Amino acid sequence: MSRLTGYRRHELYLKGDLSLSEDFECVFMDMINKRCEGMPIQYITGVESFMGMDFKVSKHTLIPRGDTEVLVECVLVYAKVAQKSLNILDMCTGSGNIAISLAKLLPQATIVAVDISEEALLVAQENSRINETADRVEFLTGDMFDALKGYGNFDIIVSNPPYIKSSEISELEPQVRLFEPKDALDGGADGLDFYREIVGKSFLFLKSGGLLVLEVGHDQAACVIKMIRDNGNYIDIELVKDLAKIDRVVLAKAI
Repeated sequence: MSRLTGYRRHELYLKGDLSLSEDFECVFMDMINKRCEGMPIQYITGVESFMGMDFKVSKHTLIPRGDTEVLVECVLVYAKVAQKSLNILDMCTGSGNIAISLAKLLPQATIVAVDISEEALLVAQENSRINETADRVEFLTGDMFDALKGYGNFDIIVSNPPYIKSSEISELEPQVRLFEPKDALDGGADGLDFYREIVGKSFLFLKSGGLLVLEVGHDQAACVIKMIRDNGNYIDIELVKDLAKIDRVVLAKAI
């Protein structure tokens, strides 16, 4: 109701005599029925908040999660220490929430954001315009690093890739399983397919000392850290927990 009327939730309590048209009621009840069927509120309203900003979402994009804000905050800490202009790559950008948040919060940064889904990138581009970062975020369509031919090295590479095991997709709660895009969830048989690609190639696109920042699933940190160590092209590996004290972000620097 708040989304439809434009009134904040607390303002609605002061408008008990608000007259609604029959067409309005039909739209509102349609939204209620969709929620009763399990559709996430964010897909019904078409928007979700992330890092204090509003982002459009669609059936082609995952809904931004609060846990991912930890990844953004890790980059902000690094940027504060670096105190220089930064060239950042956001791999598997989806709705663009990570790339756009970084562009908004780091005026000295330029961002390249990659996704294989053209539909998702249309949403991300709209989000960039809404949040006034279109001049500093470039969106590329392609299969991960294949999209970066001709691009130089980056100071930071960030990613929140698909990391759910294929066998566990059917066990997810219905509002995720039935409505969020499977391609943005499915990380392969062990959930680590995208990490293998990112860890295996990121050092080729990072400056010496450049930072790799990865969001990981609740039980994947040890595997991803081992993957990074075994690669041999990274040092200074760190692990950061989210507010629920769950392992959430793995960081490493390229040699």
